[in-house]
Amino acid sequence: MDRLRNFIFNFITKRTIVCLALIFCVGMFLLIENMLALSRDVLKSQAFANSESQADLILETWRQYTNSVASRLKTLPEVSIRYDYLAQDHAIPFPATFMIESLAKTTEDTKKGTYKLYSHYPFPWRQDRPFDLFGEKALEFFERSDQLAYGDLVQGQNGQQWWKIGRAH
Repeated sequence: MDRLRNFIFNFITKRTIVCLALIFCVGMFLLIENMLALSRDVLKSQAFANSESQADLILETWRQYTNSVASRLKTLPEVSIRYDYLAQDHAIPFPATFMIESLAKTTEDTKKGTYKLYSHYPFPWRQDRPFDLFGEKALEFFERSDQLAYGDLVQGQNGQQWWKIGRAH
């Protein structure tokens, strides 16, 4: 044991610069690794916040359409709210249909993001749509919880990560 202690003591005293350089390099490595981890965390939280903000905007658009358009036009006898509104004169879409079609158009135009509407009670003509794993998990979460947001960090085949956000309505 004394030989080992003497060796370490001699190594440190005779090679002080090497020891300090080694300590400095280890410290810099740990510092850089910590900064990279913090950057990843900040990027993930920012992406989640942006996704939540986008989901809030979608829900607010739905509310505005329901309150400002559909509810007002519903009182006019010549206007009807229908799922097949394109085939009918003086008809407008249901708020859910409006959102589904608007979001599909947005996705088609921008090629950024995917928007889906999940419900255990879809319109009869939409009942054949299967849920993906996220939809099942989100609906289960909202049934068990009183929280209004659900998020899942997903990793794609190419290693890219993104957030899937679910909002209760």
